[in-house]
Amino acid sequence: MKSFILTTAFIVAASATVSAKTNTTKVLANGYPCTQVPFTSVNLAHNSFWGARLQAAREVTVPLAFSKCESEHRYKN
Repeated sequence: MKSFILTTAFIVAASATVSAKTNTTKVLANGYPCTQVPFTSVNLAHNSFWGARLQAAREVTVPLAFSKCESEHRYKN
């Protein structure tokens, strides 16, 4: 679970660093074109890899974490 949260945080942080000011196409060393897009225009489809991961986190991981906190009396701390 920690690795999923850290991975998600890294992806969000990396995505946030994409410059929204320029939309120029760059060609990488392997010849693959890469175009920067604004962070606000990125959408995750529900049937994609990240859409499914976010849905699993929302429906399974977060409720499980809250139930563990309740069962181990972490809220009292």
